[in-house]
Formats: sequence, C-alpha cells, structure tokens
Amino acid sequence: MAGKDSSTFKLMVKIAHGGMVTSAATAHDIAAAILKDHHAGAGLAKQQPLKVADEGESWLVRGSYQEPGEAAGVGAWFIRIMKDDARIVNVHHQGPPLDPPEEIKTLIEQIRGAGKAKG
Repeated sequence: MAGKDSSTFKLMVKIAHGGMVTSAATAHDIAAAILKDHHAGAGLAKQQPLKVADEGESWLVRGSYQEPGEAAGVGAWFIRIMKDDARIVNVHHQGPPLDPPEEIKTLIEQIRGAGKAKG
C-alpha cells in the first residue's frame, strides 16, 4: 500500500486496535528480533532482560547491560518503536561520554559562537 491507502489503513488500525503495537510484550518481541539480527548470541544475552517503557505514542525498549566501570546506562541498547505503525525510529547504543581533543573542543566553541552571532 502506498500513499492514501496506507494512511487510511493506519488510521483504521489505530481506531480499531489502538495502533499496530499495542502492548509492551509486542514491543519487547520486536526489539528482541532486531537485537537478535544484529547482535546474536552473547551480545543479545548480555542485554537481557529487556525493559519496556510506555512513552505515550511510542515504546522505549532498553537493554540491561551495564559496562563495568562506566557511568550508569553505558553499554545498553535502546530501541524506540512507534505504537501507531510499528516504525523503528531510533536504535541507539549508549557508549561512554566522549572527551574530544582540545582542538575539537575549540572548533565546537567557534561553531557555537558563530551560531550565536547569527541569532
């Protein structure tokens, strides 16, 4: 389906069922399938259990892995799934905070300063 037909179908599903992904269990299973495809075996196992949060129009599914010696959340995968049409709108791995070299920090400050001068 494309265009108007697709929009009509999504609207009908939303009215009749509350959307394509109506439960935390379904969001969990979708995220698990994606993680399995990209990080099978030990990579997927260390993210268990997956935690699902209802965030209004979307589900946020978060892995449980904590990288030893790092700040809270570092090592976990996050997947955001829209409830109405099951779109995956974000797949993210929480890495450690970056500490860029001084020349990069200077460049960032220059760019920010140029942006403020325009505004």
